[in-house]
Amino acid sequence: ATLFLGKPELFAWTCSLVAYCLWTQEKPDQAHFTLARCALGNVPRNVNVVTRLQAAQILLKLNKPEMVVAMVSQVMHELVAARYEHQVARQANSKLADTDQILKIVHLPEEREKQKQTPTYANLLAHAAQTLAHALVKLGRIPDALTVARTLEREWGGAAGAAGDALGVSHDIQNCTRAFTPWAEERSEAVSL
Repeated sequence: ATLFLGKPELFAWTCSLVAYCLWTQEKPDQAHFTLARCALGNVPRNVNVVTRLQAAQILLKLNKPEMVVAMVSQVMHELVAARYEHQVARQANSKLADTDQILKIVHLPEEREKQKQTPTYANLLAHAAQTLAHALVKLGRIPDALTVARTLEREWGGAAGAAGDALGVSHDIQNCTRAFTPWAEERSEAVSL
């Protein structure tokens, strides 16, 4: 076996890309195995958080909702802390912590500069919250899932999505959030019958 001698960050992104390709081929077991190889202990925070969010979605597909709840809760906590650090650094005109990383995460879309696809903290938090809501439904905790979804919709979904657009929340997440609540309510009614 050949040992990869490149930067751990690049190796982690490569594992993430391969896992995504396997995911799209409906091979979640292999996708999970690939992500498990990327040694997240020695990579920068941004790749670590995004890769664990991707892993949580794969675990959801593998019907491991307990693990998803634990992992996504930790990811959300770290994203909120990173967003706060980012805002403090911007206000103090200090160097941002992730300027030397491949993936930069921004607070507002205006900070993206030349990299127009750079994710915002709000988009990643919305993605994590939506993953959490689906895991809670799989665990039979539909009222909790609805609380998460309604909070998410109130914060970023909105009727027209203007608040979500302003924070850089993707239209896919906004549409998923709006569709999730009626779907979960139907499941809740079906369970109570």
